[in-house]
Amino acid sequence: GRLCAAINAASVALVDAGIPVKDILCACSAGYAGGGTDTTLVDLNRQEESSHAGQNAVCLPCAMLPQRGTLVLSQCEARLPDFVTMDRVLEAAMDGCRAVFDILQAAIRERASVLLGMRDGHGTVVNSFAV
Repeated sequence: GRLCAAINAASVALVDAGIPVKDILCACSAGYAGGGTDTTLVDLNRQEESSHAGQNAVCLPCAMLPQRGTLVLSQCEARLPDFVTMDRVLEAAMDGCRAVFDILQAAIRERASVLLGMRDGHGTVVNSFAV
């Protein structure tokens, strides 16, 4: 949801501003669809985060430093049936964080490449605010 998006945006903004960081903080949510389906979901949307059929939805936002393997945030406010399910949902969220890291890293590298090309005179700055 919004928490994960805000964490990812803030992390990329720090890198884009030229602030040195040792790792990029990445976030992703995971959830559990009980009710006989026993399915783990990754990167939940609003409908998946909301309660349905009288049951509280399980949503676990997670943030980690993927290159270091350090878990920074894990927040779950719903009851899970057992520790095995909790471990499965947390692992799914961490896998999502690693996937987000790959996407963010590719975007940062592409942006850096464009900026370096412009510094060498191989590009133009477009004024998107021009009337």
